Amino acid sequence: MFTDMVGYTALMGADERKALALLERTHDILRPLINRFHGKWLQVIGDGTLSRFNSAVDAVNCALAIQAELENDPDIKLRIGLHLGDVVVREENIFGDGVNIASRIEPLARPGGVACTEEMYYAVCNQPGIEGEFLGEKELKNVDHPVRVYALSGEAAPPSETADIRGVLGVLNWRHVLLGTTGLILLAGAMGLFVLINQRPEPSSGILVEAASIAVLPLENLSGDAEQEYFVDGIHDELITTLAKIGGLTVISRTSVMQYKTKKKPLPVIAKELNVSSVLEGTVRRAGDRVRVTVQLIDAVNDQHLWGNSYERELTDILALQSDVAQAIAAEIQIELTPQEQARVANVPPVVPEAYEAYLKGRHFFDRLAPGDAIEYFERSVELDPTYAPVFADLADAYSLLVVLSPQNPDAPTAKARAAAEEALELDPGLGKAHAAMANVETLAWNWSAAEQNYRKAIELSPNSSTVRDSYAAFLRFMGRLDEALAEAKRARQLDPLSPLTNLMVGWTYVFRGEYDKASEEYQAVLDMYPEWTFARLNVAIPYAMQGMHEQTIAIFERWGWDIHQPGGSSAPKSWTAIAYGRGGEHEKALMIINELEQRFWQGEEDLWAATIGVLYANLGNEEKAFEWMERSYERREIDLLEASQVWRCPVCDRPRFKALRRKMGLENS
Repeated sequence: MFTDMVGYTALMGADERKALALLERTHDILRPLINRFHGKWLQVIGDGTLSRFNSAVDAVNCALAIQAELENDPDIKLRIGLHLGDVVVREENIFGDGVNIASRIEPLARPGGVACTEEMYYAVCNQPGIEGEFLGEKELKNVDHPVRVYALSGEAAPPSETADIRGVLGVLNWRHVLLGTTGLILLAGAMGLFVLINQRPEPSSGILVEAASIAVLPLENLSGDAEQEYFVDGIHDELITTLAKIGGLTVISRTSVMQYKTKKKPLPVIAKELNVSSVLEGTVRRAGDRVRVTVQLIDAVNDQHLWGNSYERELTDILALQSDVAQAIAAEIQIELTPQEQARVANVPPVVPEAYEAYLKGRHFFDRLAPGDAIEYFERSVELDPTYAPVFADLADAYSLLVVLSPQNPDAPTAKARAAAEEALELDPGLGKAHAAMANVETLAWNWSAAEQNYRKAIELSPNSSTVRDSYAAFLRFMGRLDEALAEAKRARQLDPLSPLTNLMVGWTYVFRGEYDKASEEYQAVLDMYPEWTFARLNVAIPYAMQGMHEQTIAIFERWGWDIHQPGGSSAPKSWTAIAYGRGGEHEKALMIINELEQRFWQGEEDLWAATIGVLYANLGNEEKAFEWMERSYERREIDLLEASQVWRCPVCDRPRFKALRRKMGLENS
């Protein structure tokens, strides 16, 4: 974030003493606000300042809070520029293209205003109260490509709790089940995860490329209208979904390929990073209800053009267009479709244009963890066209997400989720995502047999869905079938190799298996790829905590600025430290943390679950308190209890009361 005082140079020439006094007062206003929003004050550059944040949302809210503070000040007006990008910090200095772009964006802001790049805008556009105005593409000094710039306005929200995850147990896995990889990445965006878009892991080496494998790169919007970006992204997502129905073709999931939306790389490099033999790239141009999609297929290993074509349809036939592209690709790379696959790919109905647009807008908001907005658009789509099965499947997932986010009153959204999933299956029994949505509903209802049937059917119909495979891997972990879980988690990673979530899920499976050295290797690899991601930093400590190595656990947390022994702050590192203390025999130190977390739970802190506290007591061998809290978790139907029932090898976990609890959950055979 760059700030700059409007008219400072002229004021210095007219009244130097007043100018310096105003500059000092500006700094007095900025410093506490930057600290409040978890930012770091880096440098003063003349009358300007440079700061950095771990969260895009905090950066924007800080900028809006600064301008609100100065709104009625007659003497001080600031311009603020924001960019989301790579930086390198060495001692007190900061370098990188991100810094240069932010400095060039700041002069484009109006006096008293905030300007940002498109990367920053997309990171926060779903946040309540934040509005953006597209200012156009700008040529910036020392930047080799046009930069799309937005003006931001609105009311600042309170600072985020940077590392608070909903409990320390299973919410990562279950949000992954319900949201998919992309959804969870965007969930964590408010905690600094949007740096993933611009961070690039090193290419893998020594891996045999699958013969029939493809990555569909983000399509380019040629419509001349930034507001159509949701439409272009939706077409891209739907094309991946259509190709994923072909069992003989390995299709890389959307999360991994979307990382190439903002940075261009040579196609052979992309192919090596994603471990594919071919790459599809293309453009979308929309004029009214007419859509033109141009694509070309590249042999990425040899960097040779294989095939290309343009398809133009009315919006009503957009699904037929996607089907034509998928079948042409299959023919070009010599994949013979089974009759069932041919039917799934080719039999596509026309759509109602207004309903399809509402559906894509709903997907846009769902991906950005705004289930309320998503449901509004999905329901509008249903009203306009009650025959389109995919919208009912996504509506079911949006309601299931509300169950996860609001465990206090799950009954009504659970019923709505089930009704939507049932409607999707009735409309199209061969739709993989409909079975996946029903699997999520059955899992939330603890109907394990029905959940597994739907997971298996979803994988049969959508064999390339990394989200479904990771969800099924989580399910298998809960059932105690850890060999199967590991195989599914690794297959999900193969389909989505750059996703931090699919990589973390492999590590989490090793934790379930008690293979802590292997878990450490997986977690460290994710941290090496995404060193600024808060959740990767947190997970590195888990294998140490599970082995009672409290000194190492605390050292890791302190390295990232988490002060475990101060009251308040994130509950997640505190919970893991309590586990480490308990398993390491330091029961009094563990109890100090548990007592604080109990108080915060009764004060209504949303990021604490009863199952978490039950596990902490179980690690101390306190059977009475452990079961008191786990019974409370059962009554609240907390998702975390599913993991508590399986992963924690603790002194009370084999007692009759715990086994009885598992029977009540329907897990007696797992």
